[in-house]
Amino acid sequence: MLSLNPNLSRRPGVTIEDVAKDDDSDSPFVEECPIEWKAGAAWGQETPSFERIREGLHDSGRQWGPFEDQEEWKLAEWLSQNTQNHTKPSYKNNKNFLEKIDNLPTQGPQWTCDIITAQGDKLNDDGEPMPAEQLELWRRDPVECIKDLLANPTLKDSMRYAPERVFTDLEGNVHAYDEMWTADWWWNTQEALPVGSTVAPLILSSDKTQLSQFCGDKSAWPVYLTLGDIAKAK
Repeated sequence: MLSLNPNLSRRPGVTIEDVAKDDDSDSPFVEECPIEWKAGAAWGQETPSFERIREGLHDSGRQWGPFEDQEEWKLAEWLSQNTQNHTKPSYKNNKNFLEKIDNLPTQGPQWTCDIITAQGDKLNDDGEPMPAEQLELWRRDPVECIKDLLANPTLKDSMRYAPERVFTDLEGNVHAYDEMWTADWWWNTQEALPVGSTVAPLILSSDKTQLSQFCGDKSAWPVYLTLGDIAKAK
C-alpha cells in the first residue's frame, strides 16, 4: 500500500534545481513549517526606513529627491545603468550627476571610520621592519544592516521567514535542497528555538578589490553581507 505524507502539498513554481516544473504534476511537494512554531511572527510595529524616506519626500514636495521630476528620475536611472545620451537634464556633467546620486535620501545604516595601525611583514634595505601603516576601517553596525534588509520593500516577495521541507515525491522520501530555508539545519534550529523566533542566517563574503587608478596600489577588502532569508535570485 502506498504511504503518503499528509503534511505535504504541491506548490507550483517553487524553484528546486534539477526538478522539472513544466506543469503542476512535476512541481515539488512542500511541507510547511508547523504553524504552532510561529516562525516569522510579528512582535511589534515600526515604520521602516524606506517608508520614512517616502513620507519625508512627500511632505517636502520633493517626491523625486534631487531630480526635477519623474522623467528626469527615469533618465538618471537609465544613465546609471547604461551611458550618457544627448538630452539636457538639470545635471550639466558627470560630476554633477554623481553628486545628485549621492544626495539621494537612502538613509541606510551609518558608516563609521576607525584608524588602525598595522605592522606589516616587509623589511627595508637594512633588513629592518618597514614602518607601521595606518589603515582606514569603514564599518556599519551589522544589526542595523540586517534590519535594513528585512525592511526593504523591494525584497518582500523574495523573503522567507520560516523553514520548509521540499520533496520530489509525495511520500516524502526524496528530499530536495535549494534555498537555505529548505535545509535540515534551518528546520532543526527553528524547532529548538522559543516559539515566535525568526531565523536570519548571515551570509558573509569578501574579495580583494583594487581601488581606482588615482589611488596607486591601494586595495580594499570589502565584506559583503546578505541573509539566507532572501532568495538566491535576488
